[in-house]
Amino acid sequence: MRLLACALAFLVAGVGFNVLVDPYGIFFWFERQGINAYKPDVLSNWRTAKPLRQMLLRPDALLVGSSRVLGAWDPAHPAFAKFDQPYNYGIPGPVLCELSKNFEFALQTRVPKRVVIGLDLFGANALFEGAPCELPPELQNRALALPRVLISANTFNAAQKTLFGQRRRDPNIWQPTPNGVAAISPEMPLKQGGMRAAFEYFAYGALDVQYLPRPVCRLEIGADDPARDTMRHFRRMLDLARAQGVAVQVTLHPVHAYLLQSLDAVGLWPQYEAWKRLVTATVEDEARIAGAQPFPLWDFSGYNALTTEAIPPAGDKRTLMTNYWDPSHYRIPVGNAMFDRMFDVGAPRADFGVRLASDDIDAHLARLRQGRDAYAATHPAEVAEIAAIVERIRQRTGCAAPAGREPRR
Repeated sequence: MRLLACALAFLVAGVGFNVLVDPYGIFFWFERQGINAYKPDVLSNWRTAKPLRQMLLRPDALLVGSSRVLGAWDPAHPAFAKFDQPYNYGIPGPVLCELSKNFEFALQTRVPKRVVIGLDLFGANALFEGAPCELPPELQNRALALPRVLISANTFNAAQKTLFGQRRRDPNIWQPTPNGVAAISPEMPLKQGGMRAAFEYFAYGALDVQYLPRPVCRLEIGADDPARDTMRHFRRMLDLARAQGVAVQVTLHPVHAYLLQSLDAVGLWPQYEAWKRLVTATVEDEARIAGAQPFPLWDFSGYNALTTEAIPPAGDKRTLMTNYWDPSHYRIPVGNAMFDRMFDVGAPRADFGVRLASDDIDAHLARLRQGRDAYAATHPAEVAEIAAIVERIRQRTGCAAPAGREPRR
């Protein structure tokens, strides 16, 4: 009996320790600098922490998407001021299947009044083999999800690592906050050698891993095989939201022109355009089948004053950019500008954000091609830099042969 009591006391103490230290950013009941404010193990645990935090908060407004959402969509924006508990539900690098599973999980907690969904090209790749789809095992049973995490030895080890790791901060590890948007250290791109080096580093990794995943080394948008049709997961998200009366806005992210030029250089511009056409068609088809108006679809990508912000030159290890951390991840002011435009708040930028519809998609894509060509003509050094990145990938992996490139028009 005494042994059982000791074991129970040890278990209770361990759970209490895990709750107070909160190594994954689930509770935020006790946050102290030098004790647990820095959470070194959150990087590999976003996929568990985000759903659990959402379960506790029961948000009535939800921001859904990838790390682009995680790092730049601030629920404190005035567009969400009338909501009791807006929450950023961004997770790193999800394919559409995983995004859909997380969305469904969130709706089972509470049906939000407003949802904004951010979509990524790489997440729609029908050939992204081995990417996670199902929720983590500990979340399969909702009733037991939080207890399983709290009594886990992994959580206890992460709590110890948090407690004793406050002095060894890694600026590359984004930190959780109570409303879900990640806190990003300004030291992150500087530790990588400056903004220019951060852009090169990210473009190489993104093309190599996200856009040309091995072993296929291809990006396929849409599929004749229904089992590989990634848009069915997006359609399910729209269907679930519409069935429960959720107001939805869908967005395509304002990546920097450097990343768009990288997609062109590696031969993925046709797939990039095909993706935009397919997203537009999916939004409209879902509405037609439901006998309703399509949810608003916004394209914030392209070439404008925000997305063409000048990148500091090589060797400059001190200057930060105003709008970007790297060519894919924009900063909170850009996310705020998106919300200003979508919800007509403040003084929205007229040159930022276009509502997409099938009847004008051709003209829109033609304008993007013109912007692409004009940017290439005025940034020859960047074009050469990107070409060298593509060649490095080709030599190392055999991927990235620039085939199927959209002809100049």
